[in-house]
Amino acid sequence: MKETEKPELTQDAWDELVESKKREMAVIREKVREMAKAGKQKRVYYIDDERHEVWI
Repeated sequence: MKETEKPELTQDAWDELVESKKREMAVIREKVREMAKAGKQKRVYYIDDERHEVWI
């Protein structure tokens, strides 16, 4: 396989990847809801191209 070629995902592997991303996003949305109820906001900032998130 050449370096520029990407391996093909089977349909089952693709479905599992999609489901795992959906679960991950659901967890993130729930955390945002909980923090919003607590009156907090997420602040995102970058230091040397590194992303940082803080709830204030």
